[in-house]
Amino acid sequence: MRKISKWILKGDYKTFSLINNNMNCSFLDKSFSLITHLGGAFITCALPIILMFFGNVKLKRMGFDMALALSLSHVFVRLLKNKFMRLRPYDYLEMVNTHGLFWDDFSFPSGHTTAIFSICTTIAMNMPEYLRLFFVIAIIIGISRIYIGVHYPSDVLIGAMIGFGTAILVHKYLFFTWTQLLYFELRINDYFI
Repeated sequence: MRKISKWILKGDYKTFSLINNNMNCSFLDKSFSLITHLGGAFITCALPIILMFFGNVKLKRMGFDMALALSLSHVFVRLLKNKFMRLRPYDYLEMVNTHGLFWDDFSFPSGHTTAIFSICTTIAMNMPEYLRLFFVIAIIIGISRIYIGVHYPSDVLIGAMIGFGTAILVHKYLFFTWTQLLYFELRINDYFI
């Protein structure tokens, strides 16, 4: 088990170095420093709220679906961050290009990546014609987290899996169950009023 862990960590550090140190150019510096914020709390929380309050019926449902997926995914993120307490790459490795961006919590898993994958997976399931576009956006945001030096590749990979998995769980099971219960309750209220 220890050999496997060492092998995974070695691959993690190598891939991190490849993206963070060897891919540098001024275009990516500027682009990724902006793009990375698309997975941040402000945008990922604002989007479902806007859809729920201002969208048509389909968009309202998608916004609620998104909000549930986002909330559930971040329960897992918090639990894992507190359990593993992995230091950020710039707190552990030398020669990390941070582009002036720092976070004060733990590295594993990536919350930005989790958020954007839960959002993009929800959109893809509700609007399958945009599946490729939104997964490309989510992957680019995940890579940006490594590029700006705040996450290891494994942080991003696990964050993507959590976001993807919780979005599917919510969309296929929890959201359907909740809306069915709400519909049933509304029908009962209509009957008795």
